[in-house]
Amino acid sequence: FRRFPPNASSNFAALRFRDASRSGLGAFPPSEKRCSRERPHIRSGSANEAVYLARPRMNPVALACLLLLSLPQTMPRAVSRCFRPAWGPASRRRGLQPRLVGGRGGVQQLSMVAEGANGADQAATEQEGKKAEKPETEAKVVWEPKPLEKPRSLSPSALNDFKVCPLLFRFRHLDRLPEPVTPVLARGTCAHDALYEFYGLSRELRSLDNLQNLFRLSWLKAKQGQMSRNADQYKTLFATVEDERKWGLHGLQLLQNYLELEDPTTFEPLSRELPLVTNITADVSLHGIIDRVDVDDDGNLAVVDYKTGKAPDLKYGTAVNRKILDSKFLQLRAYALLLEENYGRAPTVLKLLFLDGPSLLWMPCNHDEVERAREEILVQWESILYRVNRQHFEPNVNRLCAYCTHKPICPAWQDDSSKPTQTILQSSSSSSSEAVEGQD
Repeated sequence: FRRFPPNASSNFAALRFRDASRSGLGAFPPSEKRCSRERPHIRSGSANEAVYLARPRMNPVALACLLLLSLPQTMPRAVSRCFRPAWGPASRRRGLQPRLVGGRGGVQQLSMVAEGANGADQAATEQEGKKAEKPETEAKVVWEPKPLEKPRSLSPSALNDFKVCPLLFRFRHLDRLPEPVTPVLARGTCAHDALYEFYGLSRELRSLDNLQNLFRLSWLKAKQGQMSRNADQYKTLFATVEDERKWGLHGLQLLQNYLELEDPTTFEPLSRELPLVTNITADVSLHGIIDRVDVDDDGNLAVVDYKTGKAPDLKYGTAVNRKILDSKFLQLRAYALLLEENYGRAPTVLKLLFLDGPSLLWMPCNHDEVERAREEILVQWESILYRVNRQHFEPNVNRLCAYCTHKPICPAWQDDSSKPTQTILQSSSSSSSEAVEGQD
């Protein structure tokens, strides 16, 4: 073994193990101990060297190791668990050390493992030879309305929820009703995490293989509870291994699509997942986390937001298309407001990257756009206050109702879950303009 100095930006150290034929050690099974820290030997038919990554500050028994074939450098902030390929490039499974991932009944497996000899991703069971357990029946959510208090903070996503459906805003941000993890939500979470880690790599390491490996590792972290408190829901999200495999392949395709939109080797982001907050009024603040902030050679800022869905279909008239785009870019214009309030200047470009397509939408931005966003947010805030004072948030029936987890308790769908009982927003004559403001 040869130790390299830790990377200052990632607190990682690399241990490079030369090919067994050159070292004279010969091949040995991964279970044997060949060093004081019990690092498993990894054998690859396509690389002369294996790169081990570990957090030096961790307990040696729980040091995390990662193999990425043919990597010459270290990977910052990649993993905190062990990912070990099985023997041979055509293996159908890659095992995880049970002592590192909490397994007690044998070696656990990582779904959507790296490509085999046939070029197709292979699925692995949670425990070898067993199908993934079916999710348990969710307990029925009982909604008991409680007195509402005005929120003390808003986020761009909360404002978007209010535009889609005022009642959804109440359920999600005032009542804070629990929402189950869905495949779409899990895919978006893992894709965002993979892209965050991806731009922590040096430019020469930003390849498709590494990006997809980061997605796999993000999925592993989600199931181990490292990304949220819903580890049990992630583990039982899919009824069968085939369902999990299809889900994973879709996620890998989204990341392949991303590389058609940008060349990650040509720039360095100024910031990733940047948290910002500012006061909109004396009573409420605006907070948000920007996926990525870029800066060009002239010092101009760009706000970038990843979307794992499809771009809007701009097939309508100019006025309708403009309304659609304004709605889609409201979140980014709110981010622009946060940037200007915190750094004293507005971005010049706002970018929406839709990975399911893929498609890139962008719009120029300046101080005037930021002020327009401020006015829209203030109008929405007044509309929210109006409904809080009335203690009533009306539903807005739309195509997104089919995906809403609160549909069983929504008054618009009480009698028949397939047909709404309320298609027109109810409001008093003195507040009709307020009531329809939440429509998309």
